[in-house]
Amino acid sequence: MLKGFELLEKYIKEELNCLDLELKSSEDDFVVYKAAADNREMGQAFGKKFDKAAKAAIENLSSDMIRQYLKTENIEVNGLNITAGMLKVSKDFKEEY
Repeated sequence: MLKGFELLEKYIKEELNCLDLELKSSEDDFVVYKAAADNREMGQAFGKKFDKAAKAAIENLSSDMIRQYLKTENIEVNGLNITAGMLKVSKDFKEEY
């Protein structure tokens, strides 16, 4: 995946006017995954079981847990079996970046 950037390294450094280009294959150093419930999907699937506690638990999922959900399209939170399409997942840069 990074081979393309390696081939263009000289051009990228010239265009960005920088001395060095550091390539990393792990995005974990730079981004944090966040999840939010799709209220409509979750409400239809779980009814009253989808409450404020469940929403809070979903919002507090770790990046690792969210990545696992993206791979398997399944995660259990507060006794709710959440499947594909029930969570909105986003990636945000860490504050230091």
